[in-house]
Amino acid sequence: MIANTFDWAQAVFGQCHLGDVRRTHRLVRTAAQLAREPELSVNAACSGDYSLQKGAYRLLENHQVASEAIAEGGFNATVSQLEACDDDLLLVMDTTSLPFPHRVRAELGPIGRSARGGPRGWLVHSSLMLNSST
Repeated sequence: MIANTFDWAQAVFGQCHLGDVRRTHRLVRTAAQLAREPELSVNAACSGDYSLQKGAYRLLENHQVASEAIAEGGFNATVSQLEACDDDLLLVMDTTSLPFPHRVRAELGPIGRSARGGPRGWLVHSSLMLNSST
């Protein structure tokens, strides 16, 4: 559990280069809000705060915000944490498939045994890194 979601979001996304410092601030604020209750939708996570909700959607819909820049910020924050860790690390991994039978199906890649006419979707490879002090 994240004790302080704002501090966590600042550490993970605060160095993202989104072309405007206000976008980075909005990303940090949005990530902190969503991390408080990650199972909620954006609307529900904003707890009725219309300006927070509108700002989150503007950020998500902004064509000048590259998902690669957000991912790079997260990757860099992870590398920094790993470099600072002197403990032994354990990397727990799992792969699952997410099939999509509806109209976006054609845009996704094949999953499963049959590449032709078979299910299409995403292969998700999740990883959880643990150190001996956790």
